[in-house]
Amino acid sequence: MTDKISVCMTSYNGSKFILEQINSILFQLKDYDELIISDDGSTDETLVMIENINDNRIKVINNSHHKNNFNISKSNFLVTANFENVLNHATGDYIFLSDQDDIWMPSKVKKTMDVLAENKNILTMSTIEVIDANGITFQVNPNLKKMSFFNALKKSRYLGCTMAFDRDFLNLILPFPKHTVSHDAWIGLLATYQNKLHLIDNRLIKYRRHGSNVTAKMSTPIWFKILYRLYLLFYVLKRTYVAKH
Repeated sequence: MTDKISVCMTSYNGSKFILEQINSILFQLKDYDELIISDDGSTDETLVMIENINDNRIKVINNSHHKNNFNISKSNFLVTANFENVLNHATGDYIFLSDQDDIWMPSKVKKTMDVLAENKNILTMSTIEVIDANGITFQVNPNLKKMSFFNALKKSRYLGCTMAFDRDFLNLILPFPKHTVSHDAWIGLLATYQNKLHLIDNRLIKYRRHGSNVTAKMSTPIWFKILYRLYLLFYVLKRTYVAKH
C-alpha cells in the first residue's frame, strides 16, 4: 500500500461536536486508513463517545503535557504540542490535519488526494465556509491567494485544519521547533519559503466558530509578535539548510 491516509486530530473536551466531525471523516476513508486522535486530558464525555463508535480505524492516544515556556498564548502552545504528538504517531503515506469541531465536505479527501498524487512533497490548503455552533453557514471565505514569504511572516493566515501533505513533507516539518506556539504558522511558512504550498480552489471543510473553541483569538504584546516571527524565520532558514545538506 502506498496510499494509506492518516487523519491526525486533536481533542480536548470536544463532546459537543466531535461525533459529527468523526463521521464526516470516516465516511471518506478506506478500510486500511486511520484516524488518530490525540487527547489532551478531556474531562467530559469525549473519550467515551469516541470509544462507542467502535471503528478499528480510530486510534486514541494521550498527549503528555510539555512545559509551556510562555504564559502568553498558552492555549495555542498546548494545542500545537498536541498536534506534534499526533503527527509523531501517523503511519500513513498521506497526512490530513483535523480539528475536533469542524465538518469535512464529502469530497475533501478525493479532491485533496487528486492533488497530492500528482505533486510530491507539498503542502495543500483549501478554502472554507464558516459555520456557527448550530452548523449554519454565516461566512464563505474568498479563495486563498499566495503571499510572498515575508508578507506571510508578517500576516500569518494559515489554517491548519485545511492542511494535508505526504510523508516526505511530514519528515520536513518534524520535529517542531521547541517553542512553537502555532503549528499552522510553522508548517505554512516552511512550505511557503520552500515554494511547496499548493492552494486548492474549493471549500473543503465547514469551519466551526463557537464560544468554546480551544484556540481563540487573543491580544498579544507587539514585542512578543516581533520576537516570535524572528524565531520562526530562524528555524525556517535552519530547517531548509539542513534539508538541503
